[in-house]
Amino acid sequence: PALGMVPTDSAYVSITPGSPYVLGIVSHGVKNEMTLALSPADAAAKGAPVWTKFVDVDDQITNAAIMGHEMWLLTHKDAPRFKMLHLDLDHPDIAKADVALPPSDLVVKNLSTAKDGVYIEAAQGGISHLLRIPYGKNSTTVALPFAGAIEGFSTDVQQDGALMRLAGWTEAPQWYAYAPAGDKLTNTQVEPLNPTDFSGITSVEVTAPSADGTPVPLSIIYKKDLPMNGQNPCLLEGYGAYGLNIDPGFDATRLALLEKGIVIAYAHPRGGGENGEDWHLAGQKLNKQNTIGDFIACAEYLIKQ
Repeated sequence: PALGMVPTDSAYVSITPGSPYVLGIVSHGVKNEMTLALSPADAAAKGAPVWTKFVDVDDQITNAAIMGHEMWLLTHKDAPRFKMLHLDLDHPDIAKADVALPPSDLVVKNLSTAKDGVYIEAAQGGISHLLRIPYGKNSTTVALPFAGAIEGFSTDVQQDGALMRLAGWTEAPQWYAYAPAGDKLTNTQVEPLNPTDFSGITSVEVTAPSADGTPVPLSIIYKKDLPMNGQNPCLLEGYGAYGLNIDPGFDATRLALLEKGIVIAYAHPRGGGENGEDWHLAGQKLNKQNTIGDFIACAEYLIKQ
């Protein structure tokens, strides 16, 4: 009752092996920002949790992960592209949290704790990056095999490393395992490789100037030998709402269009999350016309180019 939930809220409990605390998560309808509460793990195990709220919607936290007595949180408060905070759970005062990963030109999307450190999924221009912060040390970048998107991302606090599913517009998805010992990323071969041959297809990431001059990200997929003569049909799709993205992803059925010389393009207008929280808000409510104008700008770019 102390959390003040309403019927449109959803509640979850997250348990981290080896931590003396369990995390209570309250999500609020379509908001990305959450409310968080802690309870001692033994009290929760006995069916009598004692919840202490320490994060509310105004803190603008969208993700959190625990390791032992410590927690890492993602927030867009004073950081439109997000930053990562670090908190001592024995004294869970969000106002005293320290910045573990400051804001940069990367949009930070996800975080997860492993035995060896915190793993962070970030993106720039829709292309994924993977960062690693060993506990008590500075962040490093994990080299990925191609420019694409991290579609699945998992760690275990009882094991070193991370597991991730990578895919691109022309690269079929595969699961890779990262081992910090040796800084090695290995294809697990656990998912059979899609046999569709995309070797004759390419993709580019560009920006199209919107009506107010804002550069709008645009992904374009087409045959490598396609003559740019203005005679090619194009299928343009876009999405700009709720801070969600259309990330690079593989779809074998696209080849039926691409091999016939049809261009496939994805607009990333304001309202989505490609450029962080400011990008989301710039296409929301009274700013919704930006979303429509951005999509039209991408169509005009394709016609001109």
